[in-house]
Amino acid sequence: MWIANTTTGEAVRGCCRATNLCECARHRFMRETTRMLALDAIENAPTIFAVLTAREFLVKDDALKRVFADKLLRPLRRHWPVEWFLRWERQRRGRLHVNQLVKGVPAAEHELFRQELVELWCAAVDAEPQGQYVEPIEDGEAVTLYVAKKIRHTGKSNQEPHFKFKHRTSQTRGYLVRPASVMRAEARRSLRIEALLRSGVDDADLERRLDDEWKLTGGDAALRWADTGRKVLA
Repeated sequence: MWIANTTTGEAVRGCCRATNLCECARHRFMRETTRMLALDAIENAPTIFAVLTAREFLVKDDALKRVFADKLLRPLRRHWPVEWFLRWERQRRGRLHVNQLVKGVPAAEHELFRQELVELWCAAVDAEPQGQYVEPIEDGEAVTLYVAKKIRHTGKSNQEPHFKFKHRTSQTRGYLVRPASVMRAEARRSLRIEALLRSGVDDADLERRLDDEWKLTGGDAALRWADTGRKVLA
């Protein structure tokens, strides 16, 4: 299937939104997620980055969800107004670990936070304290790059969970400065602007091109090859 730009006539291969069934959709989703986190960090930056690992083979199910909600988040919130973003990855040996971006905890208190987080985590699962990692995020100017470096692993397929593994990322309700649906729309618009500027669109045409409409077309029968070598509407 192809999608065609009704303004320019240009047609490109379509990409579905089935992130657990389609490699293209998975990469696109993670690019959007990384941009969403970067835009969010500009307005309200995380203060701590953590990595939690375990000796047991963790399964991302309701039981593990309750571990984070009841045995970690609830006790931590007795001391800090913790909000976090979680990004699940697979270690080389096949075990899952989780990257955390944390808000609500002053960077100066990262040692206290580490002690309590590690104690709670090791009590909840089969894990060793030396296998956990917590560090402060102190450079506010570079925080967006930091987010991208720590969270974006779209090119590392060996670190992805199983292809049909659901919910590779999650966040508490108050982590993002606006609802996730709004932030993701902002991320798509930001990526679209970046792509248009790379393609040579000038500032005068930028806003107009952002409003381009696309439609699904049934296949090669509705398209022809333009002199540019790219398919366009027939």
